[in-house]
Amino acid sequence: MENTCKIGIIVAMRSELEKLAGMISSPVTEKIGAHEFISGRLASQDVILACCGVGKVNAAACAAEMIMRYAPAAVINTGVAGGLADGMRVGDIVVADGAVEHDLDYGELGDERGMIFFPDGREEKLLAADEGTADALYLAAEKAALGVRRGVVASGDVFVSDSKKKQDIVATFGAVACEMEGAAIAHVCRLFGTPFGILRSISDSANEDSPVDFPTFVKIAADNAASVIVNYLDGLN
Repeated sequence: MENTCKIGIIVAMRSELEKLAGMISSPVTEKIGAHEFISGRLASQDVILACCGVGKVNAAACAAEMIMRYAPAAVINTGVAGGLADGMRVGDIVVADGAVEHDLDYGELGDERGMIFFPDGREEKLLAADEGTADALYLAAEKAALGVRRGVVASGDVFVSDSKKKQDIVATFGAVACEMEGAAIAHVCRLFGTPFGILRSISDSANEDSPVDFPTFVKIAADNAASVIVNYLDGLN
């Protein structure tokens, strides 16, 4: 019997959705609230694909809807990101060992920046990705012959295009890439006990050049990320 595994895949933008959606066989679309979920087969796996919209609230709502409706074995957030680490090039791949919310700041209350207080009393700053999923995503990127590194992905409701902000995120969290959804999806997955992974392709350098670089290279980066996701799914057989 063919091995199948129901994997949830969440992207933020239509440009990140197109390549993956076009490869799903026998797609079935269901709408929950404002989100559309596409179920079908991709690389011989059962998948649920959704475009959440940009930002942490959109991402969190979509992840919660996906988990409650489809109960995926794991949720993968993929798409593009700004590169924070030295030497990163457009199209390079980042596989998250964990995610942080860089814009979560308690100010003068004294709590550590980025600390998440869960309703059951847990406190976590770094939302650790599922190790097996991260390992498989890394191997999938190597198979695609793309530059790849692992590290912390930082998420926040801000498009980072300022060198000072970039260095602040690196200094505070040790992050190698920044985007606007991954940690929110990770946060929801932690609430539900669902394994997660984050895979991002670099579209810009999160600096003053980003407003030009991002629209120029976003499609290339998104297609690279989609190719790695297909390799990842192939490797689950």
